[in-house]
Amino acid sequence: MQLLDRAPDEAARLEARARLGDAVARAIHLAEQLLALARSDPQEAVGQVEAMDLSAVAVEGVADCHALAVTRQSN
Repeated sequence: MQLLDRAPDEAARLEARARLGDAVARAIHLAEQLLALARSDPQEAVGQVEAMDLSAVAVEGVADCHALAVTRQSN
């Protein structure tokens, strides 16, 4: 939120807002998955785990913040 407030222009603010919205959507999805897992029987959860490419998740997370970091560094 602070990076959004410090964006140098409207285009940067719109991009930051879009990235923030995406991050919030991912957080909501994760919270819903965790709640569903907490409500389920541990025996039922076996075999229902979905594989995830952690390097892709890391790349996406870095990409979300990269543009704002470059803008902030140049100021």
